[in-house]
Amino acid sequence: MEEASAMAHPAQVLGLSQLVPDALEDTHFAVYALLVVAPICSLVSRVLIRRGKATTSTQVFLVSLLVPAILMGVPIWYKWTYGEWSVYRLLKMQRTETRYVWAQKYAFLRNLYQQGQMPAHVWQEVDAAYDHIYDETRRSLYDFWGPVASKMSIAETQLNVGLFYVIWSAILYSLTTPTQTHDASKWVFTGFILLLCFEVAVKLIHYEPPFRAIFTATTPREFVMWGHRLFPIFAFAAVAVKKVFYIDMEKHRKLQLQHMLKQNEHTKSELASIEKALLHDEAENEDGDEQK
Repeated sequence: MEEASAMAHPAQVLGLSQLVPDALEDTHFAVYALLVVAPICSLVSRVLIRRGKATTSTQVFLVSLLVPAILMGVPIWYKWTYGEWSVYRLLKMQRTETRYVWAQKYAFLRNLYQQGQMPAHVWQEVDAAYDHIYDETRRSLYDFWGPVASKMSIAETQLNVGLFYVIWSAILYSLTTPTQTHDASKWVFTGFILLLCFEVAVKLIHYEPPFRAIFTATTPREFVMWGHRLFPIFAFAAVAVKKVFYIDMEKHRKLQLQHMLKQNEHTKSELASIEKALLHDEAENEDGDEQK
């Protein structure tokens, strides 16, 4: 029994027993991107390439952006509508408000519960949510790392933070390795590195994004997650645009080479005819000299 128990929890021994909701979401989005978004974007690129000159550059940019945006918009909309709400969104509080205002709103909600105007399960959610923000240390941890960060070991934290970048580095490599899409690598990997720098700044030095004044109920960690959700749109759009333009450029170069080849053949035939005429004139001149 002791051996079975020891063998049953190897992940716990390694400290990798927990994937937080953020890491699970990243994994689900990556699988969806590979199984749904990538094939459809590839098909759309082929259609644009087949249309050739009938498609303008503006249409290529718009279609290449709209298709992954619509496809990724489906799980994003589902996550926003049915996913777990943030503490501030649940309590209808703003991060820019003072703790005094938060306490007043909490007291108002508690009064509703005490008067029987709020169900017990709703009050339990409200009370648990408020626990994350009433203490300065817990609020800072929640805002920049998430609700379960305090329960994770260092190894689990590294796994959950790095999982997105490991998965998408492999996906981006596979997308940009072909010659047709290789030019997109500098764009997608630049965006990828910028997203990594943004997340490192948020989690390690508690960087506050400048959008705080507009999205007052959104935490810095949620801004990072929005970056994770929107990055695939940018990546697939950049790959599609570069692929279409590369094929069009190759076709244009091929047509130019064919035209130059025809011109060279025509010039060669003209030179041959001129050479033949010169040889004929030279032969006639030699015959005339012999007769004299």
